[in-house]
Order: sequence, then structure tokens, then C-alpha cells
Amino acid sequence: MDFNKRHEELKRQFRSNWILELTHIHSRELSKLMVVAKDVSIDVIDSKTNWGYWKPETRVIGINSKLILDYPWDVTLGVFLHEIAHQVVSDIYPLAAQNETSHGPKFQLICDRMKLHPIYRQPMMDVTENGSPPSNIGPKTDKVEESPLLVKIKKLLALSGSPEPHEAEAALTKASMLMSKHNIDTASILAEADDYEIWRFPLNTKSISRKTFLIAIILRSHFFVRTITNSVYDPKTNEYFKSLDLIGRQVNLSLARHVYEYLNERSETLWERHKPIAASLGEKGLGAKTAFITNLLQSLHNKLTEAETERKSAMVKSSQAAQGDKYVIPYDFVMNDQKLENFVNMNYRNLRSSPRRTGCSYAPYSASAGRKAGEKLNIYHPIAQGQSRDGKIKGYLGKD
Repeated sequence: MDFNKRHEELKRQFRSNWILELTHIHSRELSKLMVVAKDVSIDVIDSKTNWGYWKPETRVIGINSKLILDYPWDVTLGVFLHEIAHQVVSDIYPLAAQNETSHGPKFQLICDRMKLHPIYRQPMMDVTENGSPPSNIGPKTDKVEESPLLVKIKKLLALSGSPEPHEAEAALTKASMLMSKHNIDTASILAEADDYEIWRFPLNTKSISRKTFLIAIILRSHFFVRTITNSVYDPKTNEYFKSLDLIGRQVNLSLARHVYEYLNERSETLWERHKPIAASLGEKGLGAKTAFITNLLQSLHNKLTEAETERKSAMVKSSQAAQGDKYVIPYDFVMNDQKLENFVNMNYRNLRSSPRRTGCSYAPYSASAGRKAGEKLNIYHPIAQGQSRDGKIKGYLGKD
């Protein structure tokens, strides 16, 4: 089936579902604004000139089907909220709607109350064949791997797999110090630059697994990135699926992706090696696997935390500290980065913190084996050349 026919089939199948989803969002937004709802019709349109519109004379909000099908749902949401803002202005500020420009002060006031990202407050977005709505997702350049700093750090991380313990320790320490120094220097030199990005890893699941949850903790604790688990509506299936979003600077995101892919693969491989032993001891199924991987990742997280604390303590005592060199705990540095915090708040309108879950040791032998594997696991082996990098996709986000 060709692309256009597939689009037409999806429109026929899910058009009513899209309207229902947008209707729920419309009601929720008016409720949050404490605006009394009036009759509004929502329509899915085919247009070559508009992504969306609000027509006060007929009280219709229209959203382009091409927008829904060709771009992440979050882009559709941004455009839809833009049209809701127009509706609210015409309903509660009729004089302003008549006397102000369409994107004037009252429109901007409603956008502020809705926490709508500035890129969706613009009067025009290109809808030509080669145009696309603005986005905050994905690398701003495809040449991430060509960063000299990243190449140098990855070479050091490769050396950290050396069988010589002193060589491995020295390489690992130097790599950590380089990451720390780079982030401090970048924060001071590029303090006013818009150099943060959001990379999304679709999980294609309805819930967050304990493995993904713990890998996210490792990434945000040790690799200079923020992590957010997201629920994203998929208009092509009419379902919500989970994703893991990484937020930070490009060089940190590239290294975090490297670690994310490695830990996903390595934890599964180590479990497969342990699985026959666990089965021989009566520990089978998902419970044994969860116990093994949970304790493996928790053990690795603890090992990395201890190593960072020791390196920071050693550096404070060294002569290098007197010369102005610094070492910071990645988590502390990221959480104290107010510019990054502002970027996150701007892109996630309904951000909520979720309680931290811990592992269950209902398979005691597998739990113990997982802890031991985590203590031995060297996170710094680089991924083999040619491994898939499909975890990174483009799209705008901001949905809770």
C-alpha cells in the first residue's frame, strides 16, 4: 500500500478518535483556565495553507490531518493549544479580539497561562511541501559523533576496559574529569546560548519497566542529562505509549545514548547467561529476570556513585585543586543548572515527579547474582561499530 493510500485509510479509521482526543484536551485546558465552556466543534481538515484555525463565526477549531499523521502528536498539540488561545480571547475578551492584533497582548496572556511554548505562539508556520513545524527535539546537527571532545572521551572509555587495572582506572578517571570540566566550561562560556536538546527513545509499551526506570536513574545521576518518562499519544494506533526523554547538551546526550544502548543490551545478555542457572535452582520467569536485572543495575549505580565520591575527594586533596581544576558530581551539577531547569519547564507543560520504585528480591539467588554482575560490569566498554542508533527520533515534545 502506497503512502497516500495509507494516510487515507488511517483518516477513515481514526478521524473520529482524533476528534474525541482533541475534545478531551479542549475540555481539560478550559477547565485549567477556569473558563466556562461554550459550544465548540472540532474538525479534522485537509488544507494546503493552514495547520489549524479558529473560526469564531462558526465556532469551529480545525486541525490539519497532515499535521496529525506526518508529525509527532506533540506538534499537533502545540498547534491545537494555539487555536484554543484564539478561542478563549474571542470568548472572554471580545473587545480585545476586535481591537488588538490576532496575536496581541491578550492572546499572549492566555498563552502564558497555558504555558504554551514560544514556538507555538507565532502567527505563521511554513506549510509548504518542504516546510515543517518548529521542533525542539533531536540533534541540531547530524555530526554529533565528530565532536573532538566526544571522540577523546570515548577513546579514554575504551582504554578503561584494559586488563591492566591501573591503566583502566587512570583512563576512567581522566574521562570523568574531562566530562566534568567540559560541562563547567560550557556553562560559563555559553550561558546565554540555546544549546539544550531533547532526544526521545520510544519504548512502545504502556508502562515503564523497572529496567528502564533504573537505567534512567543511572543516566541522570552520572552522565549530565535530565531524564523524563513520557506518555505520548499515537494517532496511527489511537493509543498512548511510553517514551524515555533525555534532556541536555548534545555531547552529553550522545554519551548518554551510548550508555543507554549498552546497558539495555548488556543487562539482557547477562540475564540470558544466568537464566539456566536460575532455572536449575527453581527461579524461573519474569520474577527471576526482574530480580536479576534490578539488582544488577542498582549495584552498578552504587558503584558509580562511590567512584565519583572518591574521585571528587581525591581531587579536592590534590595539588590540582589548588590550581583551579574542578570535579563535580554530575547529578549535582545538572540539578543546579537553572537554565536547563527553565528549558525543561518550558518544554514540559504538565511535568510531575513520580515516586521512586525499588527492586524486589523475591528470587534471592537471581537477586544476589545480579548484584555481583553489577559490581563486575564495566559500563565504559564502547558499543561495537555499526550498532543501530535508531533510539533517536525527531519530534517536538511537551506532553505529560
